[in-house]
Amino acid sequence: TGWKTQETVAKILPAYLKSIRVDVEDAEVSTLLAVVAERLKIPVFNSSFELASAGKNLDELTYSRSEKKIAPSRLLTSIGDKLQLGFDVRVDEGGKLFLWATTAEESAAFRARFAHVKQLAE
Repeated sequence: TGWKTQETVAKILPAYLKSIRVDVEDAEVSTLLAVVAERLKIPVFNSSFELASAGKNLDELTYSRSEKKIAPSRLLTSIGDKLQLGFDVRVDEGGKLFLWATTAEESAAFRARFAHVKQLAE
């Protein structure tokens, strides 16, 4: 679902790399994703088939972190590393950005599939 962006995330979605305040004490992953999507002003979608096949329910998985401020990109990387999930900023056929939540395996396959796409420098 979706494609890799032609421009770097730093250029098209700088807020993804800037620290924000997030309360992450035993928070449901689905709630954290909603907060990140709201702050970034982009929708979040998930691969229900891939997640269900892997036995992962974003409404049941929880995550905790001691830092009070963290960049959304780092937060999602940390969640993904701990829970074997993958999160990608993607673009749809209309050029609109969205956040895609899936398994780490499916995310890695997406990144490999679009590895040939060279992003434009800033």
